[in-house]
Amino acid sequence: MASGQAVPLGSSGQVRFTTADYRRELERVLKARKRKVALVVFVVILVVALIVAAVFVFGVSARAVDDSRMEPALSQGQHVIMVNARDLSSGTVIAYHDNTGELQFGRIVAGPGDWVSVDKQGTVAVSNSALSADSAANVFGSNASSITTREIPESKYYVLGDAESATTSGLTSEADLVSGDQVVGQAVAKVWPITSVGLVA
Repeated sequence: MASGQAVPLGSSGQVRFTTADYRRELERVLKARKRKVALVVFVVILVVALIVAAVFVFGVSARAVDDSRMEPALSQGQHVIMVNARDLSSGTVIAYHDNTGELQFGRIVAGPGDWVSVDKQGTVAVSNSALSADSAANVFGSNASSITTREIPESKYYVLGDAESATTSGLTSEADLVSGDQVVGQAVAKVWPITSVGLVA
């Protein structure tokens, strides 16, 4: 419509629209809707692609915590995001299959070549070499004579729970020694329930 051209009014004073006007408006609405649908489809495809890439490249998965061995870092019923365990250093929280095949969560206390000493009360000390009598006495006091000491074998990790109730079974048992091929992944984040969302410390 040219500038200054009068708009025809109906008897009620409203602007009259022709069939062509309605057709153009309908086409505009349909085009806008198609653009929105295309954008939604693109975003969905992108998210799915990122998830697939995360699974294959980083080994991302979700696991449920079935016990309280890792309190307070992890609580029973929480769901945890796992990634491929590239860092198996001391302090790393991992998921692993125990000797019965059950999935467990624990923290790496010592790795291959470390020396671990445990007394009858479950107190643990980690060192670069076997403790001398004096250094053992400094750590364990009067219990120094009752400690069990061993070097962690190659490809093995000494793994314990954080909770006080998750006491070590002692170095005379292999229950706390986890091989690299038993490790499922490293726990990096808590995602469920919502109130517990956060990184795994």
